[in-house]
Amino acid sequence: FARPSLLFGPREEFRLAEILAAPIARILPGKYHGIEACDLARALWRLALEEGKGVRFVESDELRKLGK
Repeated sequence: FARPSLLFGPREEFRLAEILAAPIARILPGKYHGIEACDLARALWRLALEEGKGVRFVESDELRKLGK
């Protein structure tokens, strides 16, 4: 299960709460720090290619590392 924090990136619709939360989410530590949508996509792709069994929970901080 991927558990990203706030997603950064362009949106088609206006979302005031996300605009207000983005500066805060950029400075929060660890799993609360936001992640770029393209980095999340890259991380999910890499996770999908890994061999493994069972259930795994991946927090935003690990997703950011995998997405770079």
